[in-house]
Amino acid sequence: MNIDELVSELDNMYMRASQGESVLMVNIFGIKYCEFIGRGKVATPVQIAERSTVPDSYATEIQKGIKLAKHVALK
Repeated sequence: MNIDELVSELDNMYMRASQGESVLMVNIFGIKYCEFIGRGKVATPVQIAERSTVPDSYATEIQKGIKLAKHVALK
């Protein structure tokens, strides 16, 4: 997976989120794609957020998802 694919998936998840769940979907993106996101990987949360349609500040929410990935599993 490359940065363009990650940005596209984040945009899709964010746009399809139900009202009031957009931040949750950004967290889930971080959980789902944690293996590709981070220092020394495909891209950092900041790089992804800057290239996507989500607010740049949502890089923090992506990072929260990455940290949650150690403790949760997606259904």
